[in-house]
Amino acid sequence: MKKGDFWNLIDETNRLCPTRDQESIMAVITDKLMKLDVNDILDFHMIQQEYFRAAYRNDIHAASEAMGATLSYDGLQAFVYWLISCGKVVFIHAMDNPDTLSDVPKQGEKIEFPRFGFAAYTAYSVKMDRIDPENMSDIYCALNSGDYAGLTQETWEAIHSEIPEHEDIKAPYSLDTIRRLFPNIYQKNADRLKNTGLYQEQVDKLLASECIIRARIGIGLCPKEEYFAGTPENIANFLAKYKIAESMLLTDLNDHLIVYSSGWHIMSCPDKALREKINETLFPLHRGETEVQPVFKLSASEFEEAFGKLSHTVGQSNVLMM
Repeated sequence: MKKGDFWNLIDETNRLCPTRDQESIMAVITDKLMKLDVNDILDFHMIQQEYFRAAYRNDIHAASEAMGATLSYDGLQAFVYWLISCGKVVFIHAMDNPDTLSDVPKQGEKIEFPRFGFAAYTAYSVKMDRIDPENMSDIYCALNSGDYAGLTQETWEAIHSEIPEHEDIKAPYSLDTIRRLFPNIYQKNADRLKNTGLYQEQVDKLLASECIIRARIGIGLCPKEEYFAGTPENIANFLAKYKIAESMLLTDLNDHLIVYSSGWHIMSCPDKALREKINETLFPLHRGETEVQPVFKLSASEFEEAFGKLSHTVGQSNVLMM
């Protein structure tokens, strides 16, 4: 079996199972595999494992967690098998940019499919039971026997030549990582992510920052108030994010002025050293040399709730002001 035969088998199965019901997929692909030569069944398993190992990456793990997969490496395994079951186009695009998965799952579809990893195992067991009911060996015995030569070098090279080269992210990753790398996935899963440990981790980090910015943003008749950690980089990206705002007043929690601006044009910043640091990030953004990075922020009501919980448990003195 070549890699093209592998993907064609999966694509044919998906065409026969348009609702992506996993029971139907398993029934169809098992039936198709059973009709193949035994060595082709073994090849299918080995090809699947090559793609599985290639996708066992931290960025795929981060994307799967953001999409709602189980928060463990067992969950990652189940997610990768689901990803392979979606077919070559979905898989290769995800290997190049996991954010492309934001449009893949259909409503109600599970994004974990651990059984798909055992499709060849099931087909081999049923086929061998029909051929030789007395033979108790399974697919793993067959793979390690001298009768099976393994994938050809040509097939192995063809598999890895089509997988995009991609630098993985480092673990552990944060919600900021997901927001930056997977904006579409984040946007579609924002409400659910607020109930995860990744979100609470970011809230705790904000509340523990040396300076918490209270931003009052004037945009037409819809002014708003938001809170974020006041690093120079965050301030620059925040100003760039709201570059069309008529006015922005950034203060600390004691109402000391940090920045007053019209969009990303700073009108006042009492701390000259801070202004210089802000401009180191802001000017390249203004010139289009770099892209605006997401800033983790809370609305007024979200901050009030989070700050209230902190005050109740450890006291307001643990929150550092500028």
